[in-house]
Amino acid sequence: ALDHTTISIKRYQDSIIKKTILTGSNGAFELLGLPFGYYTIQISHTGFQTLIIDSIFIRPERFDFNIGDQKMKPINENL
Repeated sequence: ALDHTTISIKRYQDSIIKKTILTGSNGAFELLGLPFGYYTIQISHTGFQTLIIDSIFIRPERFDFNIGDQKMKPINENL
């Protein structure tokens, strides 16, 4: 797990950033209080390629969402 990874969540339709947070020491994060709708999550960390997860749909019957473990690729594959 990468600690202090930047997580940004944007509204899907207009790309307005709703929240930006840092992960904890175990790479976990929690985003609370988001209005229902479609979102894109952007995950970035120094030395790694930015990872984007599209079309996350937060709705009344599914307001909790687990993206599971995500693998980030080093910018320089020799790292």
